[in-house]
Amino acid sequence: MDDKSDREAMLRFWQAIHDEVKPFQYWPADAGAIAHYLCEWRRTRRYYYINQTKNLMLKNNIKLTPTVEALLAEGDAWLMAGKVKGDSPKQAMRESQLESIFLFMANIMHKREGMTLAKAAHYTATAYKGIYKASTLERKYSESFAGSHVEKDLYYCIDTEMPGHYDHWTAVIEQLELDPELEGTRR
Repeated sequence: MDDKSDREAMLRFWQAIHDEVKPFQYWPADAGAIAHYLCEWRRTRRYYYINQTKNLMLKNNIKLTPTVEALLAEGDAWLMAGKVKGDSPKQAMRESQLESIFLFMANIMHKREGMTLAKAAHYTATAYKGIYKASTLERKYSESFAGSHVEKDLYYCIDTEMPGHYDHWTAVIEQLELDPELEGTRR
């Protein structure tokens, strides 16, 4: 299989999970996040994504669908057989932090004229002081979140179901004073 057909197969897989979970989601972007986690599980075999799926479904009381149930069972079977790729607790915490950080960045950039990725990364580095410098956030966002299904689904939900979104995030931005020490160095 080539890269293009792999991407197309993963897109179909993501869409199938998304469509199956969507009627049961609590928040507008839940189905997209669950589909993302399970696609990443399928791609990497990192149990972290099974845990994230379980946590999101439990937290938001999302009904277990047949495909999700099968994939969670598959993850548990791989875990019991010792075949999953492991994450240290520190790695798992960093991954979880990055998800929150990427959502923060996406929210402050959405339809905001003049809010470049570099500027959003600087605001985010200031808000999440001590985790990453802005230059690192800019690079990581570009590599793993920009243009993803999760980002697209978030923007769709914002546009269709969150009328006060722009004003809320404008207030958040106005409360932040950019910390020049957290800008980092761009290459």
